[in-house]
Amino acid sequence: MLTQITITDLAIVDYLDLPLPDGMSVITGETGVGKSIMLDGLALTLGQRAEINQIASGKNTAEVSAEFDISKLPAARDWLIEKEISIQDNMVLLRRIIRSDGRNRAFINGSPTTLIELKSFGELLIDIHAQHEHQSLLKKPTQRKLLDEYCSAQKLADEVKLLHSHYQENRKQLREKLTASDENNDKLQLLTYQASEITELALEPGELESLEAEHNLLSRAEHHINNASLATELINSDAEKTIIGQLNQVNNLMDQIEDTTIENLRELLKDSIIQIEEVSKDLRRYVERYPVNPARLAEIELRLSQIHNIARKHKIQPRDLAALSETLAAQLKALEDNHEDIITLEQELKSLRLQYQESARLLSELRTSKAPQLEAKVTKLLHKMGMNNSYLTVSLTPLQDSDFRSMGGEEIEFLVSTNPGQAPLPLNKIASGGELSRISLAIQVVTADTTAVPTLVFDEVDVGIGGGIASIVGSLLRDLSNSAQILCVTHLPQVAAQGEHHFKVSKSENSNHTEINLLCQNDRIEEIARMLGGVSITKRSIAHASEMLIESQAGSTSN
Repeated sequence: MLTQITITDLAIVDYLDLPLPDGMSVITGETGVGKSIMLDGLALTLGQRAEINQIASGKNTAEVSAEFDISKLPAARDWLIEKEISIQDNMVLLRRIIRSDGRNRAFINGSPTTLIELKSFGELLIDIHAQHEHQSLLKKPTQRKLLDEYCSAQKLADEVKLLHSHYQENRKQLREKLTASDENNDKLQLLTYQASEITELALEPGELESLEAEHNLLSRAEHHINNASLATELINSDAEKTIIGQLNQVNNLMDQIEDTTIENLRELLKDSIIQIEEVSKDLRRYVERYPVNPARLAEIELRLSQIHNIARKHKIQPRDLAALSETLAAQLKALEDNHEDIITLEQELKSLRLQYQESARLLSELRTSKAPQLEAKVTKLLHKMGMNNSYLTVSLTPLQDSDFRSMGGEEIEFLVSTNPGQAPLPLNKIASGGELSRISLAIQVVTADTTAVPTLVFDEVDVGIGGGIASIVGSLLRDLSNSAQILCVTHLPQVAAQGEHHFKVSKSENSNHTEINLLCQNDRIEEIARMLGGVSITKRSIAHASEMLIESQAGSTSN
C-alpha cells in the first residue's frame, strides 16, 4: 500500500509531506484548487513523462517521492530481487527529480532506474483510474490477468506461459543446430576424409622418433663399417707403421734407457698400448655386429615417406600429426553430438507442444466458462451506477495453431457498449472519462477478491452522476476498500461521506499555492456541507452533512 507521498516545488505545491492510511481516503476541494496535484505527483513516481512546466515558478527543480509497503506483495519483491535492488523492512521508495535543464532522474530505493522500469514496477503497486492516464486496465494483458485471476486460473496461465517459453527456447536451439548442420555437411565430409587418412596411417606413439633413429643407423651402415675397419687397420696390423707397431718401437727404445726417473713413463706407455689394443678388439666386434639390412632400410624409408606426405598435405610437421588426429576427432564428435542434439530437441519440442496444447485447452475451458459470470456481474454494477444501457463483453478470440502464444489459445479483450444499438468497443475507445472510470470501478469491484494490485486510485469517477447513483458509487468504493487501499478524488458529497479518511485541498492564505490537510469529524461535516450547498453553508446543509456521515459510518459498520 501507499504509505507516504512527498512533493517539493511541483506546480503550485511548495512542499507536501502526506502520510496515507489504509482503507478508503477521499480528496475534495473547491474547483481550481488543484485536487489532482497529489495524483499528478504520484503519476510521476510511476513513470509518467515529466514536463518542464510542471516545475514551480521560479524554481529549477521539482521532486516527488512515494513510499510503499510491499509486505503483502510478493510479486513486487520478486521484481526487485530480479533487478538486484535492495529491500529493507518491506518498504520501497520511488523518487523522481525533474530539472529545468531536462536532466531528469528516477530512483527505486536509491538505485537509478529508467522510466520504463519505473512504470513496469509501478503497475505492481498501484492502479490509477483517470482519463486514459496510468490505467493498466486499458491494456489487454491486464484484462487477461484479471480474467484469469477471477477464474482462479492464474497458476494454469503461468504454466502455459512457462511451457511456451520452454518451447520457444527449444525451437531456437533446434533452428541454430539445424542451420549449423546444413553448414557443416561439407565440413563433415572433409573432416571424415582427413581423419580416415590419419587413422589409416596408424601412427603409434613414439614411432616417428624410433623410425628416424633406425633410419639414421641403417642408412649410414657402409660409412660406419668402412671407418671402423680402417681405424682397426691403423691401430693394429702387421705393418710397422701402424699405431701399435710404432708404439711397440717406442716401448723397445724406452726399455733400453737405464734411468729410473722415467719408469713411470714406461708404465704409462704400456697401459696405453693395452687400451689401444682393447679399442681395436671392440672396433672389430662393432664391424661384425653392425646391422646391415637394405630391405629394412627400404621399408623404413617407405614408412617415413608416408608419414611426411600426410603431414605435408595438412601443412604441419610430422610430429604434430598425433595432435591433429585428436583435434579432428573432437571436431567430428561435436558434429555427431549436434546431430544427436537435433534428434533430442525434436523429441522434446514435440512433447512440449503437446503439453502446451493440453494446458492451453484447460485454460480456455476455464476462461470460457467463467467469462459470462464476469460479464453479468460487471453489467449489473454498471446498471446500478446509472449506465442502464451499458454492458460488458469479454471477447475470447481463438488463435490459429500457427499463432503459438504465451497467453494461451485465445486473445482476450474487454469490450463495452454504452449506448443502445452500439457495438461493444474496447475500453480505450470509450470517449467519456466518467464512463470509463465507472466501468473500471465496476470491473475492479467484481475482481477485487482476486486482484493483486494493493492500491487503487479513482480520479473523478463520479463525473456526470449524482443523487442515489452517487451514493451507490461511494458505497462500492467503500466495499472495495475492504480488499485494497482506495484513494478517490471526488466532487460529490455522497462519495466523500463514504471515506474513512478525508483530505481537503485548499489554497494557502495570502498565496496561490496548494496545501492538503486531513480533516477531523467537524471539519468533514463542514466540507461536505460546502459540497452540498455550494458557496453558502447553512445550518440545514450542516445537518444534512452530519446525517450523511452518520449514515455512511453506520452502513460501513453493518457491512
